[in-house]
Formats: sequence, structure tokens, C-alpha cells
Amino acid sequence: MGLSDLAYGAYERRLLRNLDTDRLPRHVGAIVDGNRRWAKDARKGLEQGYLAGAAKVDEFLDWCHDLGVGTVTFWVLST
Repeated sequence: MGLSDLAYGAYERRLLRNLDTDRLPRHVGAIVDGNRRWAKDARKGLEQGYLAGAAKVDEFLDWCHDLGVGTVTFWVLST
């Protein structure tokens, strides 16, 4: 575990302490876009871009689950 992981963990715990659990949404939506752009900027292949995007969706769903958000809608864009 690196220093950035420790800092992120501390930041995440602080955010969770400050959340008003009575005001959390039951349904959230997210627009999923930019995997190819990220891959190009990171000098990675398209497959790596899509895999990175899928990993972020997975992380987002974990956050929603941990916070008790019952419904998540994704809008997936592609051209």
C-alpha cells in the first residue's frame, strides 16, 4: 500500500463521516464516456481504456452499495 492509498483512505473516511445519511439519494445516474479519450491520453490501447472504464464502473457501484443507494442508472455513450 502506497502513500497515495493511505491518503485516499483517510480522505474517504473523512467524507463518509461528513455525509448526512438522511439526505442520500435512493437513485443515482452517471454518464459513462471517455474511455477512448483516456486510453489515447494515457498512450494505452482501446481495450485497456475500456477495461479501465469498466473497473471504474465497478468501483462506483461498490460506493453506491456501501452507501445504500438502491438504484443506479448508467448512460453509456459511443460514437
